[in-house]
Parts: sequence; C-alpha cells; structure tokens
Amino acid sequence: MVCDTREQLPFSFEGMGVQVFKTAGTLKSGDYSILGFEKKVAVERKSKADLFASVSTGRDRLEKEFQRLASFERAALVCEASQSSILEGLAGSQMDPYSVLRTAISWAGRYKVPFFFCATRAEAQWLTLEFLRFAWLDLTGQKRRKYDGEKTAS
Repeated sequence: MVCDTREQLPFSFEGMGVQVFKTAGTLKSGDYSILGFEKKVAVERKSKADLFASVSTGRDRLEKEFQRLASFERAALVCEASQSSILEGLAGSQMDPYSVLRTAISWAGRYKVPFFFCATRAEAQWLTLEFLRFAWLDLTGQKRRKYDGEKTAS
C-alpha cells in the first residue's frame, strides 16, 4: 500500500487482521493507493473539518481532485464523519452543512466517484482497506478469499 507523504494523519491499519505494507510516496491523486497501481487506484481521505474546508475555501481544488479521480479505474472519497454528523455542522464554520452534503452527492454522480461517510475514523480506515483490497483483487484477477480476522455476517 502507498500512503501519500503529504497525508497529515495517516491511517495505521494496525490490528486489521491483514498484513499491510505502507510505503510513503507522493501520489498524483488521493491519499492511499496500491503499490504498482498508483495510476489506477486511489482513495482520498477527509476528516469532517477537512471536508467543510474543502467544500468552502478549497472548493476548486477539491473539484479538480474529483476530476482526476474520475480518470482512475477505482477511486473513492472516504470521510471520517457520518452524514448525520455532517448535518450537525462544524463549530466555527459558516458553511451550510446541507451544502456540504449536496456537493458530495452532486460530485459523486457527476464524476462517478463514490463518497463514503463513516461514523468513526476506525470505520473509515477499515473501509479504505477493504476498498483497496477489492480493487487489487479485481485488477489482478484474484479470487476473493476470507483472510484471518475478517468479519463476516452471522
């Protein structure tokens, strides 16, 4: 796995029941990718505060990121906040929380890049790992198999 060197608060992926090798590198798009697939797979991570700032003062930059992600075979944006948390707003922000969600909905459709809202950072980390794992399986033609520690429905 590759983690962009500019990532301010990288996921550790510790205790995830799977062996993960993190290699720091500068990615053209996103914060996480798969070694050897950096031009095909990307996950952009946003905290709640990042998302509010990106949709308001960094809007043009975020839209350009979505445009780049749209050219990837597999790409997603993972937010470390639930939709209900976003709708509660962000202390100190003038940004309308409904505008933040509307932007996410609009751009996910326009650029065909899924936008995942996660209730916790741990959930966002798990989703990122699974997204990258399934992308790797699809792109390498590997069969899906259960790994140690994988949670399954009972």
